[in-house]
Amino acid sequence: AKKGCEFVFGACKRELVPHWESFGYKEIKDTEQLTLGNLDLVAIRYDLKKPKSIINEYSPLELLCVKENNFDEVERSIVKKQIPNIISILQNIKAKRSQH
Repeated sequence: AKKGCEFVFGACKRELVPHWESFGYKEIKDTEQLTLGNLDLVAIRYDLKKPKSIINEYSPLELLCVKENNFDEVERSIVKKQIPNIISILQNIKAKRSQH
């Protein structure tokens, strides 16, 4: 989800839909039944929860180039670098509001 994915598609036997629904999957209605060999399958979908931070074209270069297993560590270090700037901005806003 951190890379911007919003959902996961899958397929299962119709009698297993309740099992997968217990994990948050939902049957995709109004789709053709899939046939794989002698199996008749239905399409299912899982909607991913949107994370607080998503990698996109506005993300810092450090995040765009990081190896996948190091993403959280690099993200934390970037946030720590930005905290002093954020605090400074908030203090400036507070000071300007108190002047009015």
